[in-house]
Amino acid sequence: IEGLDRIDILKIDTQGFELDVLKGATEILPRTLLVEAEVMFSDAYENASSLGEIDNLMRKFGFVLWEIPYIGKFATEDINRINFIDTHFVNLPLLKKLN
Repeated sequence: IEGLDRIDILKIDTQGFELDVLKGATEILPRTLLVEAEVMFSDAYENASSLGEIDNLMRKFGFVLWEIPYIGKFATEDINRINFIDTHFVNLPLLKKLN
């Protein structure tokens, strides 16, 4: 994204393709402060990325998992497990520069 020194928030909700989007964003991640990404735990999407895969990529750019603001569960009596989470990753090197 030309002309922008910094991106405050990058929100990604791409139905299982979050890791692919992040891999394509390597030029802007170093100047992005916070990334919100959905992580699926169900088999709703065939090639959904795992939390570990996303976390490993984000760490390469100095991000840490900051919080999990939302946990989505299946809403049936026989299945009551986590379906997905929303994650917030914060770019620590950029955060330190801003303080």
